Amino acid sequence: MRKLNLLLPALLFFILTGCGTIKDLKKADYKPTPAYVNSSPRGANVYINGKLTGKTPLEAELKARGKEWPANWECEIKVEKDGYFPETRVVHLNEIQQYFELAKRKTKNESQAIEEKEAEAYIPREEKGSVKITSIPGRAEIYIDDFYIGNTPITNVKLVSSITHIISIRKTGYREWRRTLRVLTGSRQRIDAELEKE
Repeated sequence: MRKLNLLLPALLFFILTGCGTIKDLKKADYKPTPAYVNSSPRGANVYINGKLTGKTPLEAELKARGKEWPANWECEIKVEKDGYFPETRVVHLNEIQQYFELAKRKTKNESQAIEEKEAEAYIPREEKGSVKITSIPGRAEIYIDDFYIGNTPITNVKLVSSITHIISIRKTGYREWRRTLRVLTGSRQRIDAELEKE
């Protein structure tokens, strides 16, 4: 009994200090996450936490936008291009595939014919839906309307809701998976593609 009484404090000290060490180790080992940011149209400026980082398509590091929860696990991404509405998105640091579909602005000097043609493409920012895309097997290439946006899985693709989109998923050694999709405004949809071997 006396030996047990001597061992209990030592054991308690080891558990407490050990847990603290593991927690500190996780913080020390954390590194910025490499992410892939793309847009339609391409060539848009990408701002990460307010800092201009490059143009789409872009591979960059996501860094926390603040030190306190939840900002210490979030990153702000803004994409903008002349002639289009900018779009800003706050994402979790592990959401490393980001695709932005920018809505076109109308200009005053365009002819009536051009205005009628672009009226279909001009969509207010709120008229979009989002879709999550996964595949079996994973790491397959995703194309939306013939634009490469990243590899599966991808969690938050914003799509204009007034038009039908063509979703294509490709991977070497497998048949192309191809479907049409029309999202509802404000909706969150999901695509789970099972690829067949050639």
